[in-house]
Amino acid sequence: MFRYTVSRLFRKRPPAAIFSFARTVSTPSFFIGKQQSVIPVPDNHATLFANMFSFIKKNQAIPDALAKLSYDDINVTRLHSAIERGDYADTTFEEANVDCYLWPLSLLKENKIGYWQGITAYSYFLCLMQFTRKQILKDEDLDVNISDDVYRQFKVDSMAADGKLTRLGEKYLKSVCERFMKLQHPLDYEKLKKMVLSLPASEQWLFKATMDESQVNKNDYDTISERVIRSTPVIYYEEVKPLIYYWIPSFTFIQEILNKLSPTPMRMQPIFGSIKPATLRNLHQNHIHPMGLYAYDVGSNPKNVHGLRVGPMSQLLHDIFHVICATLLTLDERNFIFEKFIPAIEKAKQQAEKIADVDLSKRLDSAIKSIDFDLSPINIYSDRSKRLAKCLARTFEIYDSAPENQHLSIGTSADKVYSILNKIGADADGKDKKIWQDVLTLITDRKNHSHRPDLEDRVITLQNRPR
Repeated sequence: MFRYTVSRLFRKRPPAAIFSFARTVSTPSFFIGKQQSVIPVPDNHATLFANMFSFIKKNQAIPDALAKLSYDDINVTRLHSAIERGDYADTTFEEANVDCYLWPLSLLKENKIGYWQGITAYSYFLCLMQFTRKQILKDEDLDVNISDDVYRQFKVDSMAADGKLTRLGEKYLKSVCERFMKLQHPLDYEKLKKMVLSLPASEQWLFKATMDESQVNKNDYDTISERVIRSTPVIYYEEVKPLIYYWIPSFTFIQEILNKLSPTPMRMQPIFGSIKPATLRNLHQNHIHPMGLYAYDVGSNPKNVHGLRVGPMSQLLHDIFHVICATLLTLDERNFIFEKFIPAIEKAKQQAEKIADVDLSKRLDSAIKSIDFDLSPINIYSDRSKRLAKCLARTFEIYDSAPENQHLSIGTSADKVYSILNKIGADADGKDKKIWQDVLTLITDRKNHSHRPDLEDRVITLQNRPR
């Protein structure tokens, strides 16, 4: 496969003070989780930037490179100018360079642009890596580039031009309003329009990509894309069978939507490297969701999402989906998950292990691990009053994912899981009791229980298909 080769300049080690602003930030009052976060609360530019490197502390390549870069570097200066003009066609984006991801980081380090504006520029480079040949992937990741298919077009559109919404911008904002209205989260179109027109030009960008619906369950990219696109209200899409064209907004726009959805939204925290399940749970418990960023000089870039091989932008799109889903749950509901639901299931799992009930232990363990703010398909979560209970009830659906069991209801009088949940609910008080009762109702009512082709089912199909 053809690719550019670019020589790397020798990089000196940076002074120790390069990330000296990685200070501890006082926790806002709504962060009431019992577990201290593994990173400072991302509530300002400096902390958001410093947190990005929290999980690659042994990596010296990026600090070395950033120490060498300055605003006087021609690539950094050109990128800044292109971002300020909103010029997505600038040659800075077009010229392949393994160091391209460092340029927006340099601008962020020097506080030359807004934080989310910098992440939008960074994500543009990720799009160019995965959807075109204009930027460079590591050799080990060339398999996720999808530009060989002439039908998988990528381009950049804009929501506004000359102080007015474009036709696409109007369709996009109307779609966002309509999709959130169906979820009982009304947004004011005129206020959204005013907000968009006030954004910097680069934050009015819409990244347009393509997927092939006929390849779902056959191709990892199309499988994860189809699920995320249809269940992420900030993604606008149009279907021209079998293709689906979809548009991804800027990160400033996404952050504005999160703020409008909730006074206490799940916080986005872009990071480098992979993290362990325990770390993800800690972050979630503190209302932070990691947004995985691919980098040429990182050896632990995430490669898979729920067992599916993904590219740099697909990883980020998947994280956008999860942070929206988490924000669709209230702060109290998210706290219930981590302070009441998971501890109760963990206690039951410990009891199952004491009596050597392996099957029951596995069932409960799977339920715990499946709590990752996955509200898909999104349309079944339209009722806000039942959203939490349905989210929790569906964590147990994975047990009957075998085709011969798909017609069965999980919770029966003989089901050990049902008995455990029934006891937990009986011992609960007040609002908690109602939540447990709603969960029991949802997993035992055949009218409300319908198996969905979960991603785990798709993984089985993908793993068994001929390569």
